Amino acid sequence: MKISFKSTYKINQTQNLSSDFADKLYELYKAGVDMKENSTKDKLLTLVAPDKLDNEIESILMARGIDFHKTTKAQNLNLDNIKARMVLDPDFEDTHILVEIDSKRLDELLKLDNVSSIKESKYDEKFEKFHKYLETGLDINSPVIIFSNDVNGVFGVHIEDGRHRFAILRDMGMKKIPVAVSKDSLKYLKNFTLV
Repeated sequence: MKISFKSTYKINQTQNLSSDFADKLYELYKAGVDMKENSTKDKLLTLVAPDKLDNEIESILMARGIDFHKTTKAQNLNLDNIKARMVLDPDFEDTHILVEIDSKRLDELLKLDNVSSIKESKYDEKFEKFHKYLETGLDINSPVIIFSNDVNGVFGVHIEDGRHRFAILRDMGMKKIPVAVSKDSLKYLKNFTLV
């Protein structure tokens, strides 16, 4: 059985990239290289290469003098690497900030909320899809938590977006998870002992 390393290349797009390089990228894409642009402010192009094309991509980049950063699937699944790639969803940049919260404490609070809580046994295709995404080395939109009243008037913590992201990172052993919190609800983080 062959081990797949699935290398990821990050290329800064502010470099002077020639038109023949763009043609070569298109050929690589047709051959099976996955290409994604990270958040627009980073100006990064990410190439995820099948093992059979790994050496070819590295040769192309080096021959053209293009600066790149290469990681493997195993490096991309490292918890510190994952945490460093967590960003604010662009839709929330004006109203929210990133805060590292205690994943165990948030999990305890979410168990009081039947909507946001996800038990380990409830894995489905969303978990598989997110795990595959983690392997790519691309940026990850942080989960968004909110503080609100439930139908019974009880004030609590809920995940507005990113329940599956939170659950898989929790189950991978991430102790502190960056989450997006609205700027006007920061005061509740200490009330719920999340930080």
